[in-house]
Amino acid sequence: MKSAITRVTLYHSILCPRCHLAGRALAELKADFPALEIRRVEVTLQPLSALAAGVRMIPCLVAGTDKLSGFMLSKTEIRAFLNQL
Repeated sequence: MKSAITRVTLYHSILCPRCHLAGRALAELKADFPALEIRRVEVTLQPLSALAAGVRMIPCLVAGTDKLSGFMLSKTEIRAFLNQL
């Protein structure tokens, strides 16, 4: 990673299969980004936290002011997001 941002927050729902796949891809990428700290926020339990972060769609990755969200987040998209931080 290029910047000092080492924390990524994954906004997800345990009921969302797309979120599960994004979480798995992020966990696999952790090996390539050893300084990365992954925080998970379950949006059904913490909806105000997601709203405050500007999360409108899950799965969503947030690092500082950068966000990545979409219907399906691929491992390639997540890697590109982490590389640009």
